[in-house]
Amino acid sequence: MKTKRIVICLVACAVSVFAQDDAALKLFNALDTSKTKTFVFSPYSAITAMQMAQLGADGNTRAELDAALGNAVPGAAAPGKIDIVAAVNAAFVHQNANLKNEFAKQLEETFGASAIPVNFNTPDSARNTINGWVAGKTRNMIKELLPAGSIDRLTRIVLVNAVYFKGEWRTKFNPNRTRPWEFISASAKKHTVQMMRVEASFDYAFTNGVQVLVMPYGNGGAMTVFLPSRYDLTPAFDLLPKASGINFKSELVNLAFPKFTIMSNHGLIPAFKELGIRDAFTASADFSKMFVNVDDIYISSIIQAAIIVVDEQGTVAAAATAVSGVWGAPPPPPKKIDFIADRPFLFTITAPDGTILFAGAFREP
Repeated sequence: MKTKRIVICLVACAVSVFAQDDAALKLFNALDTSKTKTFVFSPYSAITAMQMAQLGADGNTRAELDAALGNAVPGAAAPGKIDIVAAVNAAFVHQNANLKNEFAKQLEETFGASAIPVNFNTPDSARNTINGWVAGKTRNMIKELLPAGSIDRLTRIVLVNAVYFKGEWRTKFNPNRTRPWEFISASAKKHTVQMMRVEASFDYAFTNGVQVLVMPYGNGGAMTVFLPSRYDLTPAFDLLPKASGINFKSELVNLAFPKFTIMSNHGLIPAFKELGIRDAFTASADFSKMFVNVDDIYISSIIQAAIIVVDEQGTVAAAATAVSGVWGAPPPPPKKIDFIADRPFLFTITAPDGTILFAGAFREP
């Protein structure tokens, strides 16, 4: 029976002022088990950390990982600089265990993941070390990734991926226009949210009963919002795999979008099983490429903590008035499209190269 454990930890946070495509969307659907909750997760972080474990796998375990994730290279090794993007990896290894040279070399060369020795014989001390590293890499947005009891004396390696993202809207919201607004949740309850407002040109489409709006960030990347006509998000989930084929047009949009903060914690083993990865979590696991003289090892947990804050942060409010006179009748006002996010919606945050860094469902404030 396998006794030594791999713990995979994923931490992701975004401040907003898919191997990453198909696998990302499958993970998204697999996590949305209740169909009623608001949540956020990072497919980029999840897949990257699993690909680090993939480097140490062999036999059927490796075959399953290859089939689900593709080659053991990060889907977006450098997701692109938006305003602040930091994607960092590390391998916290039991101080008495020796990584095989090839595995350590590949971790470093492929993912920039250094091996950091810790003493898992004192689990609380090791947990504090890892949590402190994560807090530092995420500007203290996530301070306790590993809860008490998440690692123990049998743990031999904890693989961590941390993603921190901050982006300013290209089209800025004026905080003075933010007002209380009624939001009707998935359960038909009425809530009051702080709704940001702006009128500007955005890439927009309406297809299969879903409004789709692209809200770009200043230095690349974007948040794409999928807003169904009704409170059921099924049409939005159905549209996600086809998003690359949407025919967007630049339209003048009257946009109302809520300020929100979402904090989510996920155990991702069930979601990865939906991708066909099974051996890695059982006594049949083969991670023989990881350690010298340690063969009885399997993945015991995959933990992700994610947080996203969407507001006017970083916005500089300004006003400019131009008065000019011309002869003749004034032109008719341009047609505006209303995009009022006062009901459940899906969103993705993508890097400039299209990599899905974050995805989430907003159903209840």
